[in-house]
Amino acid sequence: MPFWSSDSSLIAFTRKHDGNNVDVYTIRPGGTDARQLTTTPANDAHAVWTADSKYLLWNSGMNGFKDEAALYDNTFQPYGGIFIMRADGTDKCQLTDSPCEDGMPRFVAKPGAPS
Repeated sequence: MPFWSSDSSLIAFTRKHDGNNVDVYTIRPGGTDARQLTTTPANDAHAVWTADSKYLLWNSGMNGFKDEAALYDNTFQPYGGIFIMRADGTDKCQLTDSPCEDGMPRFVAKPGAPS
């Protein structure tokens, strides 16, 4: 699902390419400046923006798949941990690593905290 940055300057989305590989991209609202932000052979998806539009959270199987079966077709989940990166795709950092899927990240700012 596409996700608009809070400053409305970019849209984060996922695209399937090279057979079954899924990666995170951004694009400007007018359809220009599409950028591929992830390039691992694993699936990278479900990107969401932080409140200040400076970072993206997403899930990735780049550090290996876990043993959790998906509910819809009995295949293994393609997403393992939650990661964070700058909006330009740099400074990637893994935030979670658990025996089950850590999926569908969402950024929620603490009330009163600086964004």
